[in-house]
Amino acid sequence: MSLRNVLLIASALSIAGGCTAKRPAAAAPPVAQVADTERFLAENPFPTPEGDLVYVRRYASYTAEQERLALLAQFAYRLERTRFAGYQMVWQDQRGPAVNVRPPFDKAALLANASPEIRSSIAVHPVRFDKAELEEARTRLTGLLAGLPGQMVMDYAPSTDRFRITLDDPRAYELVEQRLPPDLAGMIDVSVVKGPLLVF
Repeated sequence: MSLRNVLLIASALSIAGGCTAKRPAAAAPPVAQVADTERFLAENPFPTPEGDLVYVRRYASYTAEQERLALLAQFAYRLERTRFAGYQMVWQDQRGPAVNVRPPFDKAALLANASPEIRSSIAVHPVRFDKAELEEARTRLTGLLAGLPGQMVMDYAPSTDRFRITLDDPRAYELVEQRLPPDLAGMIDVSVVKGPLLVF
């Protein structure tokens, strides 16, 4: 079949509605690449949250919740790209959206990065660490608490600005208390539960 015939067939299908343009799927980046936010954003310029928002609004079937989530992603993206001083994370729970930021900060300048549609609904939470400092604290704790008997699950609760450590072996509790650094001990909750822990 000649190239001319191929082009004619493709054109006919397009006119008849046989070809539907689809949004290109973004390939999942390697885990190591995601860990380096700046490199990831530089190497993956599309889709950005701004692009996601345009895509969502293009179709009549979009919901208010989808748009709100796209606007929150856009807010977080802007804070990341501008390296807003003290920024830690954007999150939400049943009470609504929130942003964690380490003082001192200019609240008006912070919220100026959010779309007017959601700006008034965002709660601003002063926290102890910015994003880099939070990851450093998490890494320190992981190293200090390595080798405990049983299993351990550690996470960070953005709503309370505290780490939560859950153990399944009572023998590990005293070891954790002994190993916690003084500068972090006041923001850590430790508990022991019965049964195996779900470790992800």
